[in-house]
Amino acid sequence: MTGRILVVDDVATNRLLLNLLLSKAFYEVEEAANGPQALEMALRNPPDLALIDVMMPGMNGFELCRLMKTNPRLAHVPVVIITSLAAQEDRVAALESGADEFLTKPVRELALHARLRSLLRMKAITDELRMRDETLRDLAVGATPPLLTEPPPGARVLAVSSEANGAHILEMIQPTLDIRPTLVTTARAAFDAIARDAPQAVLIDALGFAEFSSTFCTALRQRPESRAAAMLTLVDSGDIATAAACLDAGANDYAMWPLHASELTARLRTQLRQKAHTDQLRASLDDGLRQAVTDPLTGLRNRRYLDAHLARMIAKAQENGEPLCLMAFDLDSFKAINDTYGHGAGDLILKDFARRLTENTRAVDLVARIGGEEFVVAMPTAGLTDAIEAAERVRAAVETPGFLVGDFLIDVTVSVGVSELRRGGDDARALLERADAALYVAKAEGRNRVSLAAA
Repeated sequence: MTGRILVVDDVATNRLLLNLLLSKAFYEVEEAANGPQALEMALRNPPDLALIDVMMPGMNGFELCRLMKTNPRLAHVPVVIITSLAAQEDRVAALESGADEFLTKPVRELALHARLRSLLRMKAITDELRMRDETLRDLAVGATPPLLTEPPPGARVLAVSSEANGAHILEMIQPTLDIRPTLVTTARAAFDAIARDAPQAVLIDALGFAEFSSTFCTALRQRPESRAAAMLTLVDSGDIATAAACLDAGANDYAMWPLHASELTARLRTQLRQKAHTDQLRASLDDGLRQAVTDPLTGLRNRRYLDAHLARMIAKAQENGEPLCLMAFDLDSFKAINDTYGHGAGDLILKDFARRLTENTRAVDLVARIGGEEFVVAMPTAGLTDAIEAAERVRAAVETPGFLVGDFLIDVTVSVGVSELRRGGDDARALLERADAALYVAKAEGRNRVSLAAA
């Protein structure tokens, strides 16, 4: 399944229609007929996303959304309000209650699925940060940052538009948001501004920006300075296709012309608040990791962190029915390198190997040095084919072009063992043992090769 979605609506027919629409896209759907039932279900087992109707007896959708967003257990769950209400004040009320999006009935399938993909993609990043934060707290290092009710003051906001449209946009958001805005009118100027001072948010005007395309969103996401920025696109009224393309290209949100100051401000405030919280999680995580669970030589995670976090990764994979693979690396004949060139040279090789290992794995992978010349990479959501390709990529990157240490170009190779998570009672110890056994086979068969653990 691509995600578990809670549908909340007091009308059974509406729940059925949404269930059919979501099931077609392979989402797992749970249903609640009212607010209290939905809150109870969500607290018992938080969903990946909630679709909530507004007009319900007892507790309306705005109240339910507000309760979810102020509960630490549910605050990270994206909420989409779906309702027949279409007035501007209803949109603003939804956003101010904490909703991530407001869609009117009848729901347009393209808009719904594009929004779900975007929200679930962002939630996956936040979930990984939260899970790592929990691991740190289990190790008695660091503390979870508090939930933010307002974005921090002085946020840098870059508007990419025409002079006329841009002035109008800034006039709408500046009176009620404490921001430092910059207006640019070309792609080159946007990239230059981002390089000078990384923004917290970027507003991209599809109508005023002459060079606009969804690939511009992709280009911003690929740049280190703007990769984590909140990104909002402003599209023409009813242009769902462009909005969907931008969401799929990395935008976090969109608004439609003609713009309303209250809605645009509410959307930007939400994105700035969410980015600030994510930044806090990253900063807390980085600080805690540096203190306790980072290998001082290579900068990778150490055995302590691997032991604590791998169990969580396995539990999540088993709960979601997803694959997970583990790669065990050992530099071949490393003792001989130390004996020949000295331990200082050996340390330089270990640091360079760690760099090559990180460059040839994914950001979501857990890369750790567990001792001496031994390293481990845990790959969530990766099957055997992906893991073997990654292992071969690392092996080749180590073999060529060698390791330059002073005046010496030292030939180094690595052996790799790969294991795959088994369904059922598999645990971290068994997964590591199978990878180690496969690594031993690679060594025994001549080194500088990848070996697969027995099924």
